[in-house]
Amino acid sequence: MNRTPPPQTPPLAAGTTVAPGYEVLAHLCRTGWLDLYDAWSQERECRCVVKVLRPDRQGEERLRERLRQEGHWLQTFTHPHLVRAYETGETPEPYVVLETLTGETLAHLVERRQRRLATDDLALLGLHLCSALHYLHGKGLLHLDIKPSNIVVGCRRAKVLDLSIARPPGPAPPGLGTVSYLAPEQARGGMLTPATDVWGLGSTLYEAATGDVPFPATETDTGSGTDTSTDTATDRYPQLDERAPSVSTRRRLPHTLAAAIDSCLSPDPGARPSLAQLTAVLDAVLPHGRRGVAVQTSPTIMNHSPGSLRTPDNIDPGQQARTPATGPGHRHQPRAPDTDTDTETDTKRPREVPMPSRPAEASLRGVAAVCALLSAVAHLLIVPEHLKEVPYMGILFLIGSVALLVAAAGLARRNPVPAWLLGTLVSGGMVLGFALSRTVGLPNYQEEGWDPPYGVLCMVAEVAFIITFIAWCGVAKPRTPPAEVTRPTTSAHAG
Repeated sequence: MNRTPPPQTPPLAAGTTVAPGYEVLAHLCRTGWLDLYDAWSQERECRCVVKVLRPDRQGEERLRERLRQEGHWLQTFTHPHLVRAYETGETPEPYVVLETLTGETLAHLVERRQRRLATDDLALLGLHLCSALHYLHGKGLLHLDIKPSNIVVGCRRAKVLDLSIARPPGPAPPGLGTVSYLAPEQARGGMLTPATDVWGLGSTLYEAATGDVPFPATETDTGSGTDTSTDTATDRYPQLDERAPSVSTRRRLPHTLAAAIDSCLSPDPGARPSLAQLTAVLDAVLPHGRRGVAVQTSPTIMNHSPGSLRTPDNIDPGQQARTPATGPGHRHQPRAPDTDTDTETDTKRPREVPMPSRPAEASLRGVAAVCALLSAVAHLLIVPEHLKEVPYMGILFLIGSVALLVAAAGLARRNPVPAWLLGTLVSGGMVLGFALSRTVGLPNYQEEGWDPPYGVLCMVAEVAFIITFIAWCGVAKPRTPPAEVTRPTTSAHAG
């Protein structure tokens, strides 16, 4: 006989009071045992996030104590890479009030972006997570649920959420955590150590680097396993029998960084690096190290610039996300503008490279690439005729065509300066050769079989390329290369 589960109590409506002094603005999400609300604090006159037990779970003392303990920890701890709690209360039911974070979860970022995180951003993200875990371990706690949906990145800073299953090192029941991110010792149950969090950190960096988790969950195990479980079958936990595929098979990374991520996913906890060892590897990836002073902001994924994690290029600023300090099931709200202020404290400025703004650069590079491609094709079409009539001219045209194709390809790269110079040099030489042929009696192009339509196309494309290069130089301004800026600065929190 089938038993119909009792209907769930709907979440509180907007305008109701979720806790004394906190008015519900919207229901954010419902987890296996929690409801999370976007709320307005009458005392602080700002938005915040309120976590309460679901109505159907309020009678479970174990969960009530877990929520109270998480609130106490987050109120007590002070770390730039941990979410803050403002208040913990008991009336009418246990609740925790958390800060509202700007940015988006790493899980949403990985899902939204077509391109994976740059190497520097990946290293900086790892350093922030190492810093948070180092602090928690110093307080005698293991997080045990490090995963992209428990990390919010914005304002040049990653913050770790959700201490609901955190506990001191020691024995633990099997299956404590989220299935896809469980270390083998978590999956089978047993002694948990700081190396368990290193596994979660490695899984997170693996997913951020490749877009895939090292051990995907089955269809029936896609949720968060914050409650204990006794099912340790290897078909549910493949990490018990298999080693994760090397990250280098799915993404080309510096050897030391790839080796560090792979070692974090070692089945043997003793073979995983310590947080100090992992920090040293990640720090070496950054050009100036994690203690370097940022001189200028720069468009990387870990800061406030266009194209960053905070403001995608294709999203209207009015639709930017404001991420609550929660785990899975986040919902986005409008966020406040940036208020970062950086002051230069180092007299040695990083090398400045002339780079135009991104929209102008993209447009000019596109025009120049088309011009170079057209000119190269036109020259290739007349090379056979010149090889018959004037062989050395045919060889020169062939070399010039290849150089223009190389320049067109180079303009698609992130640092197109060599391509600009090569294309301008070749185009200028072609135009100069044509001018000399008309003025000082060099072999006339038309007399040697020059096809006028192709000749006109060559000249127009080459002159257009040179004009585009001049325009590029005109809009260029000194800008520090993205790799030079790696140090996080103070976050701006939405009210």
